[in-house]
Amino acid sequence: MELQKENLQLQMARHTLSHVLASAIKEIFKNVKFGIGPAIDNGFYYDIDLEQSLTPSDFAKIENKMHELIKLNLPMIKEILTKEQALKMFSDQPYKIELINDLEKDEIISIYKLGDKFTDLCRGPHVENTKDLRSYAFKISKISGAYWRGNEKNKMLQRVYVHCFSSNEQLANYEKMLEEAEKRDHRKLGRELGLFFISDYANGMPFYMPNGVAVRNELIKFWREVHREAHYEEIKLQLH
Repeated sequence: MELQKENLQLQMARHTLSHVLASAIKEIFKNVKFGIGPAIDNGFYYDIDLEQSLTPSDFAKIENKMHELIKLNLPMIKEILTKEQALKMFSDQPYKIELINDLEKDEIISIYKLGDKFTDLCRGPHVENTKDLRSYAFKISKISGAYWRGNEKNKMLQRVYVHCFSSNEQLANYEKMLEEAEKRDHRKLGRELGLFFISDYANGMPFYMPNGVAVRNELIKFWREVHREAHYEEIKLQLH
């Protein structure tokens, strides 16, 4: 029960921090159109439509602005609106307008105000005040492209990913784990050790090089020995 409570609090903090991220980006870059900004397993992200492309050189500036906003002890204020009120409020935000228009006729429309800094269409839940976010550790991890609503026919937005955990130690441990995993990435090792290559003419199909064939043959040899000891017999399905 205690663990479930901690997980819920972490998800609420991540969700609230996505609003803080959006507010920070809005203050720095001004003319931004916002998509969605959910919490995810390792933090949160926000999809934005911005003329200039964000780069890693922008990360520290955005993070510093987020810390500034958190220190203002801004309340998260929930309000319920009619569809007409919501459409008027977000008249300059085309992606929010689309989301509002897609809601069921009788669905409750709620917004959350981050003090007087930022207002977003959102169901919640959130922490009550940004002072509740001070103990959480976060770091922008990357920017990637994401089609609006996952449809390649729609515009590609910039997705800002942020890692977020309950403490600096947890965040550091997670990023260390990612570093170690990257060192062991089979795609990286495959190139470095000369095991296989991927041709531009057959994406997703590895071509074994001599070193790779040697490793593969040793694995097959080991597999056959284990199965032979377990009294299995080998068969083969021939596909045409």
